[in-house]
Amino acid sequence: MPCCDIFEKWKAEENLLRMYSYWIVAVRSMQPTLGSCIIILKRHVESFSEVSGEEMIEFLKIAKDLEKGLKNAFSYSRINYLVFMMADRHFHFHVVPRYPDAKEFAGKTWNDESWPRPMAREQLDPQPEQAEMLAAIRDEIQKNF
Repeated sequence: MPCCDIFEKWKAEENLLRMYSYWIVAVRSMQPTLGSCIIILKRHVESFSEVSGEEMIEFLKIAKDLEKGLKNAFSYSRINYLVFMMADRHFHFHVVPRYPDAKEFAGKTWNDESWPRPMAREQLDPQPEQAEMLAAIRDEIQKNF
């Protein structure tokens, strides 16, 4: 599976939510909003057009599973799937739940400062969360996945 540093950069093993046949789903180490995740294709491709039909069919299942888990865990209002392919050329999606009001979880408050507008690229990379907070977020989503 290792082909570049994307799995290490996003700490996919440590923050793993679920492993699928073609994709890995993990909690993002940087949480611009509560429950932000990353979905990484296991094989290295650098463009959307290289993703196979089978991989996209599985992605639809992942989207359903993850949206259910996030909705039940944190009651998001909207959800954004973002593909930039600028810093990490390995194909992946950033999944960012969106909230009109502040969300509190495990003693921390998250504010979606750009609601209801699209989130700016620089807002996606706040300081990484502590491992304990990421584990609590992961566990809460997994309970509802």
